[in-house]
Amino acid sequence: MGLLHEKLVAKYEGSTIEVRADNHILRGLIYKLFVDGAEVSEAQNFLKIPTERTLEADVVIGEKTRHVVVAVKQRMLRAEFALTVDGETLPLEQIS
Repeated sequence: MGLLHEKLVAKYEGSTIEVRADNHILRGLIYKLFVDGAEVSEAQNFLKIPTERTLEADVVIGEKTRHVVVAVKQRMLRAEFALTVDGETLPLEQIS
């Protein structure tokens, strides 16, 4: 994760899955999960310390309900993100 903002995207069965990480001075680190532009999950690391968070939601993709999970491993100056949909690991592409 960069110092201020990061955006990662993956495509799955015609849907766009997006992870955003923002560094807010007063609110800490905020991680959000979007599917096709709709926010479906959020997690916060108020103290900005190394930790692990999980964003997850059940969403309809391609006429089926899918379980979307993003594991966030926050380190001192960066974060690692891992995306799975129904247990299948998908690559995330960083776009900002």
